[in-house]
Amino acid sequence: MVINRLINALFGLMIRPVRDMTPWVAMAIVSVLAGIMVLLVFRMTANPAAIRRRKDVAIARLLELVLFRDDILVSLGAFGRILIAQLAYLWRLVVPFCVSFVPVVILLIQAEAWLGSYPLRPGEQAVAKVRFHDGDVMSREIAITASDNLVVETPAVRIPGKSEINWRIRGLREGRAWLDIAVDGVLFRKDVVIGSGIELVSGRRDAGGFWTAIRNPAEPPLPEGADVESIEIAYASRDYRVGHMRFNWLFVFIVLTMVVGFALRKPLRVEL
Repeated sequence: MVINRLINALFGLMIRPVRDMTPWVAMAIVSVLAGIMVLLVFRMTANPAAIRRRKDVAIARLLELVLFRDDILVSLGAFGRILIAQLAYLWRLVVPFCVSFVPVVILLIQAEAWLGSYPLRPGEQAVAKVRFHDGDVMSREIAITASDNLVVETPAVRIPGKSEINWRIRGLREGRAWLDIAVDGVLFRKDVVIGSGIELVSGRRDAGGFWTAIRNPAEPPLPEGADVESIEIAYASRDYRVGHMRFNWLFVFIVLTMVVGFALRKPLRVEL
């Protein structure tokens, strides 16, 4: 898709200077971009005066609960008024949130493709899986060939219970690689990335149309109506470490984006 190629190119320009550094640097850049984007959307679409009024009302209702905490009847009424005030405050944020949802999702998709998985390292093994729409895997004629920097180490392992056929593959040299898989005479290709830095990685190529293409920007979807449901390479998930603790990329992205948002909301004059 043209949209995917354009977004991939822009993201690649942003990632290229830091692709050999720690992934924390790239994740920080993406999170700062997401935080600024959300704040700018809120600034353009929200009504700051209305948000401030609703927030003041919510705080006043909370103070009412604190001041009259010894009066049960007043406290019960205050709980209801706090709930109404909070709903009215959140309602003012619905439009900015919905508008910012689209660019944030695009950033999330790109962040997963670039920062969610390690590429296959030279000498490292992985499993290649072909999954079918039905369970008929024993009678299918299947052949697999690989680029010269990739080797298929095992014959096909057919698993009827999962409707899939597996191979073990191993990367030889860094660079873009591929697998060509012929199923009953129909050829399907799966890209494989071999490297040690930050790369655009597609773990799974699915059958589908427009939304499948949006969900996986690294390579086009399999043709709709094909017997093959998906072709997958089991890349290792990229962990983000703090001391002895490991965090998933999505958790890190959300936390950093929130930190950036709260840190920059006053300089960008955004009312939240």
